Amino acid sequence: MTNRKDLIDEAILRPGRLELHVEIGLPDENGRLEILKIHTSKMIKNKILQEDVDLEKLSLITKNFTGADLETLVKRASSYALNAGIDLKSNNVDLTQIRKISMHDFTNAFKEIKPQFGSDNSKLENCLQYDIIDYGNSFEDLNSKLFGLLNQVKNSKSSNLLSVLLEGDSGVGKTAIACNLALKSESPFVKMISPETLVNLMENGKVAEISRIFEDAYKSPFSIIILDNLERLIEYIKIGPRFSNLVLQTLLVYIKKNPPSKDRKILIVGTTNISHRLDVRIHF
Repeated sequence: MTNRKDLIDEAILRPGRLELHVEIGLPDENGRLEILKIHTSKMIKNKILQEDVDLEKLSLITKNFTGADLETLVKRASSYALNAGIDLKSNNVDLTQIRKISMHDFTNAFKEIKPQFGSDNSKLENCLQYDIIDYGNSFEDLNSKLFGLLNQVKNSKSSNLLSVLLEGDSGVGKTAIACNLALKSESPFVKMISPETLVNLMENGKVAEISRIFEDAYKSPFSIIILDNLERLIEYIKIGPRFSNLVLQTLLVYIKKNPPSKDRKILIVGTTNISHRLDVRIHF
């Protein structure tokens, strides 16, 4: 068993060795409900779960949660109820103060547990710290087109890949518009690949990180990946010109690569302020 098949030597995966490969994907809503029932079965049996706990609602909001994530969610919720009877100053335990586990405990636990295949909401929200100003018809037209393309890829039965390039001068808000689209999309998987996220990595490390993000995206039913500041991602320098061909080729592969399954969809949003120099190399 493994969750990183891409790191296993291909020699081990050839016929005669580990020749049969079975992928167990992320659980859907019904699967998450069954997993939650398993981890709360003893709580229900021992009557320590309050009646307001709605497992169906929890299964609905826990998109991209693995079985391990759901188990941690239940444990964290139970710890809130247990801590009610613990005096942290004296370390004394008052069993009479320990209460049943409520939906409020699960809500607090949900705020803390971030799924491995979740969204970078904190990074996206940070890009919107100054909000977006509706400056007229041109902005409304742009926003309408973007959300139209979003709905197109979400509802399309023939295509499961769509890429969009936002071009404009530095500081006009391309990244903010892309992040706003991602946050309002309700996509269970959103990742932003930016120069800041790759700053401490060498060239091979950047390629590995980009590959990992895209491979993780293929495990979710609908994903959005933002390629922010493309010219800096490929280390473009206009003198020469020079750029990282290895990173460029990796991006080219994944921008054009369809998800391995028809029920997996992905929207790629790129931003740049020098599209006239990139158009012969990167095609969205």
